[in-house]
Amino acid sequence: SVFVQDVPSTIRGGRTSEGLSMFFDTLFPGQVLSAHMVVSVPRLRQVVQAKQACWSNLRFALKAREAQSSRDPEGHQSTSGLALLNQMETVETYTAEYDQLQRQVAAERDDVDRGLDGPDAADLGTHWGFVTFRSPKTAHIAAQIHCAKDAGAFKVF
Repeated sequence: SVFVQDVPSTIRGGRTSEGLSMFFDTLFPGQVLSAHMVVSVPRLRQVVQAKQACWSNLRFALKAREAQSSRDPEGHQSTSGLALLNQMETVETYTAEYDQLQRQVAAERDDVDRGLDGPDAADLGTHWGFVTFRSPKTAHIAAQIHCAKDAGAFKVF
């Protein structure tokens, strides 16, 4: 595979860029296995980060609840019932928040998938992509040549 930078907007697309694949297939007929544009998904990234933070908080709350509800060696409960109740409410709050964030992640992923198949797919794409060739030799050759008229386009690594 090669990393392609500064892909012109005329051939950028969604998850699998047909334009990128066709461009390199023209240069290396029958040698392109796949071509993928890097997709920009800032909203999904934000929701995933919030979900990860919530998961950390939930794990901490569960450990705190477990520690507070433990008994000492003589069998006495080591915390007050009120503190345990507060920890249970915290766990329930984080659990509900985590479930909501899980649904948001799924909805964002669906939005991205619909966008990649829709007319605005180019808006999700970035200027970077990857092209995988059938042989390492072809990938090596592709990485050595300048692939476009525009000096700033198609930097291949």
